[in-house]
Amino acid sequence: MPIRGDLRAWDGLIRGLDWAYGVEVETHPTDGQGLIRRIELKVRDSGVSGAILVVPRTRHVREFIAASRDLLAAAFPIAGARALELLSAGVDPGGSAVVAIPSRGRVEGRVGT
Repeated sequence: MPIRGDLRAWDGLIRGLDWAYGVEVETHPTDGQGLIRRIELKVRDSGVSGAILVVPRTRHVREFIAASRDLLAAAFPIAGARALELLSAGVDPGGSAVVAIPSRGRVEGRVGT
């Protein structure tokens, strides 16, 4: 974080020529509003273009996403699969996204998968 003394950090950072996305990994999210608030503050304070939220594809996360679907859709408007496609091509995805990573190594980018 560019704020002196701020101990917050992204789990990763993806950069293009004129954009950057913070990567936040959550293994067991429980509070949708709190998670979104924390990520939005990090986006604001770090000056990145948005955030990529990476979650495991587990029953708990599917239930969390179902319960928080409207909040997550507003905060992470870009489909995860589309964001991954654009990022892998070096293109700004145009907004924040949720990416679900199944335990078998495949990457899926739809909320609720």
